[in-house]
Amino acid sequence: MRILTNDYVMNLPGSTIPVKGGPQRFARDFATFAVAEGHQWIGLVNHSKDHEQAIGLDTKAPRKEFFFIESEVSSYEAFRDYKATTPLHGLFSGERDKIEKIIEEAHPDIILINGHSVFTWVFATAAFNKNIPVVLEYAGIWKKEIDIYSDLFTSESRVACEAMEREMSERSVANVFLNRSSLRAFTDTVPGAIVTNPKVITLPHAGWTFATEFAPEAHEERVISAVARWDRIKNHEAILAFAEEIVRQKLPWKVRVVTTIPETPKLAEFKERYRELIEVVASMERESLREFYREADALMLPSHFETVGGVVMEALAEGKPTLISPNVGWIDEYEKTGMQDWIVDFSDSKEAVDRLKAQFTRTSWPELGAFAAHVQSEHDPRTIYASYIALFEEISATHVRH
Repeated sequence: MRILTNDYVMNLPGSTIPVKGGPQRFARDFATFAVAEGHQWIGLVNHSKDHEQAIGLDTKAPRKEFFFIESEVSSYEAFRDYKATTPLHGLFSGERDKIEKIIEEAHPDIILINGHSVFTWVFATAAFNKNIPVVLEYAGIWKKEIDIYSDLFTSESRVACEAMEREMSERSVANVFLNRSSLRAFTDTVPGAIVTNPKVITLPHAGWTFATEFAPEAHEERVISAVARWDRIKNHEAILAFAEEIVRQKLPWKVRVVTTIPETPKLAEFKERYRELIEVVASMERESLREFYREADALMLPSHFETVGGVVMEALAEGKPTLISPNVGWIDEYEKTGMQDWIVDFSDSKEAVDRLKAQFTRTSWPELGAFAAHVQSEHDPRTIYASYIALFEEISATHVRH
């Protein structure tokens, strides 16, 4: 089977660029599985082929093929100032036409849209025009992200994004959600959306060996860590408020965060205070994160919204729990396995700190063992990737080409 998907530069074979974010990791690991099973992986990379990030691309890798397209910056800038009088499809017609030609050359059996953006909408539109079945995987909910960054768009462009997201969900042959809470969030958040053929296929864990014992270490000094790109949806305000509360309570705790703070004057005072109270750690490869997790007593994930959050599984494999907000997609699985006390509203920083203080007074965390067993069973990588392949094969067998 020939699988065409929006791939990412930092996942290309031989790249030295650190992997960043769930969609990138998913593309890398799924590609490895698909190729091993004899399928053809075709990556559409939204970047210049000659860019320094593409150095190291192994163009001779068996059953892997890559196409590059550079998005037309002027079109995206125009979209931010979009007015309803401008035909939306016409705004990106040049880029869409280029993708249609790539589709003609690639001859895919299926197209996997991995994540949401204006670019993926253009990609999906080209696929619809060429009558290639599209499977849409919800690494996030686009409307939630647009709402958080609403100041960067006109009211017309925000409405257009909603329309684009609805169109993709309706015209795709299958919509894959990472859990039922994300499916509920989508239908609650995107008004009028018709979700064609909804499927729930969980996020795969990293494939690491899981810890077998879960208990807090017996010491007063604590390291509370987080892994969060510098993005509004990750709620760094809550992380700083947590650190401020630690200072207020005079606790011998330290907060460490893997992130990259932009060297810009925007939010200068916030950034200065953040660096003062929080140890900022440079981005690293996923395998290097294992030591970072081991050095922590607990993780926190206070995101305004998160479909899943792979950090929860990665830290769990090292025996470390993650305190999450109610907006994180793990809530159903937390409650199912007795982890409900690890869910907290981070808008109350005192409650968040006090919750962890209470957890550290315990002698064991048996609920983490139950959660780990659940994750190993329900998030097994080979089972999950095989589920995608089975879905693709089912769709391809029944799809009628024009």
